[in-house]
Amino acid sequence: MPNFDHTVTSLFRREIFQKHERALQSTCFGGFLDGMDLEKELKSHEGCVNCLEWSRSGEVLLSGSDDKAVCVWRPLEHRLLTKINTHHTSNIFSVKFAGGETSVVTGAGDGNVKQFSLRSGELLNLFRCHKSRVKRCCNVADNKDIIISSSEDRTARRLDLRENHICKSGNDCQNAIIVAAAPIKSINSNPTRTEQLCVGVSNSVAYIYDRRMLAVKYVRV
Repeated sequence: MPNFDHTVTSLFRREIFQKHERALQSTCFGGFLDGMDLEKELKSHEGCVNCLEWSRSGEVLLSGSDDKAVCVWRPLEHRLLTKINTHHTSNIFSVKFAGGETSVVTGAGDGNVKQFSLRSGELLNLFRCHKSRVKRCCNVADNKDIIISSSEDRTARRLDLRENHICKSGNDCQNAIIVAAAPIKSINSNPTRTEQLCVGVSNSVAYIYDRRMLAVKYVRV
């Protein structure tokens, strides 16, 4: 039989939390939230949705999840185009368009970065270079075939999707452009000044680099 005291306590806590949440929304956001209407719920994932990516036209949306799948949506039509089973063995933390939006790149908790055909879902590339969770990947605006991945192994790596990459034994691939002093949590490229790369790490600092100066040797931060 269910524990009566536990049930009452759970209901009480839930009620208090909901009241607190409503009060917080009213205090912090005022009428802002009142002016926002939910247009549609896009349902297909079976786990937490960790990352989203719009196409340049805004007509296609990618979502990556703890269920290790990537959903490809037509958000304006509220329609699922396809669902790619990535066969990652851990949560997907990053999803990006690549190859002129003909393919999808994923980064996951298993340390792998994968590239899939957007049309067929076929695996095109597998990078096992990282030794820990891949938290974020970013595009480079001046080259549609380059992805920069970042990981809690403290490295940011330049991945060329045109190459048939084969990782070396011991995960000692020579494609790291940054080796940080702390796990890298986020990375992004400047869309207008394409030489600029920004890295966020777990020591509460964001660093800006010039990619033209990173090609020859590792940079420690």
